[in-house]
Amino acid sequence: MSDVPAVATTSLTSFEGAALWKLRQRHPFVREVLSQVEKMLDSQAFGRVRPITRDFLRFVVSKTLIGGAEEIKEMTIAIRVFHESADFNPLENSKIRVAGLALRRRVADYYAYEGLTSRIQIRFSLGSYIPRIYRRCLRGRCQHLLTCSPRRVRQRHWVNYGRTVPPRERGTVRDRRAFLPYESKGQRCRDQ
Repeated sequence: MSDVPAVATTSLTSFEGAALWKLRQRHPFVREVLSQVEKMLDSQAFGRVRPITRDFLRFVVSKTLIGGAEEIKEMTIAIRVFHESADFNPLENSKIRVAGLALRRRVADYYAYEGLTSRIQIRFSLGSYIPRIYRRCLRGRCQHLLTCSPRRVRQRHWVNYGRTVPPRERGTVRDRRAFLPYESKGQRCRDQ
């Protein structure tokens, strides 16, 4: 484990950090998403935010990429990102909800101005801390959604190097390299 370089977020466990590092090495899509997060954090929209907000964004995106989106909850964020104690009561303290709302606004502002032509787009649904990650085709009109939604875990598709692997091909030699647990919605981008 000592030969694995540290990842950008300190909120991940060493196991999660190693898993993210391996995915980053093997999957160009993961590299694109993580570099997009760093571009967002270097932008004017995130220019004057606290470091904890930056860790919040890195944590939720990293957890989604390694397939742990169902673990992203208010209590998890309070303990792992905001370093609250285990007796933290989200009903009495709304700081995680307020930070989530501010993060959603900053991400929306970034994509409204600076990230207008970004190939990777990260969105947050209202009332959710789970990011939805889009790969946009800049030449065509299609959008390709890659996300892991806890509501639809049984209907997952596997993405292998950016291509959706149909259920009949899962477990074959063709998809043995590596797969990410994401749903795939929309058309396949033609300019990949």
